[in-house]
Amino acid sequence: MFASRIMKFALLLMLAAWVGCAPEEAKHKAAGNVLFKRKDFVGAEREYRKAVAAKPRDAGAHVLLAEALFNQQRLGDARAEFEQALELKPKSPDAHKGLAEVLLGQAPVGDAAAVDAALPHLDAVLAERPGDLVTLVYSAKLVAMKAARLPDAAAKLAAFDDAVARLERARRVRAAELAVHYELAVMLAKRAAALRVAQTPADWQARASADDSAATAALSELERRAPGSYVVPYGRAVTAMVAGKSDEALAALGEALARPDAQAEVALADSHFEGLRGDPRFQALVKKP
Repeated sequence: MFASRIMKFALLLMLAAWVGCAPEEAKHKAAGNVLFKRKDFVGAEREYRKAVAAKPRDAGAHVLLAEALFNQQRLGDARAEFEQALELKPKSPDAHKGLAEVLLGQAPVGDAAAVDAALPHLDAVLAERPGDLVTLVYSAKLVAMKAARLPDAAAKLAAFDDAVARLERARRVRAAELAVHYELAVMLAKRAAALRVAQTPADWQARASADDSAATAALSELERRAPGSYVVPYGRAVTAMVAGKSDEALAALGEALARPDAQAEVALADSHFEGLRGDPRFQALVKKP
């Protein structure tokens, strides 16, 4: 016990010595990190500004300052700091990811220009961090948004191929991540729908059927990993809506919302069910008790 206390005291002395010898910007970054974890973003900003002042060419300090500004919803100021970080360190994955978030945050949800501007930054993140799970999933969803507005059938399919490939990569990175199986099932259903409506070679219809089977398999894998979860029938509801099968979607949604872990507010906010908003059956399913 006594020896343990001596070791702890020695470590404290070493830490104090390090702080005393650390560069000025490192001290302010460390102080800002403590405040940031406490969600004192104003206090963190103050410390990060001191770090930037002490070492203006420290890209990491600019990123930290940008994050503090972003969390205060000062998106314009955050954007300027992320851009400054990229001038200093063009491949910084943290700066690219932050700038993508700012670009999307400054525009309406799904805004085409914002999606197009953000995607190269997310790809830059993946170039440095190929296994970044969040970026793989997020970028796949943005690619799908882009695909939905492409008029050319071949270009649309190529974009959906890209989105599916990103999610398959994400599944290889972390197969235990339940959300990846859900997102993959939905993306496969979207690609199948795009294949079916296109006036294209007959073999695309066979590919659409294969995607339907793969989507079902992804949801089955989700069921295996999370038996009884409402997310599985919810996924069936979304994939049915994507396929234009509203009655089937309502039946699956009813099953999902009857489960103990159901969250009706998720369905209310889900754009996949936009076509059901005025349906009394949908309203009855999602109404609060």
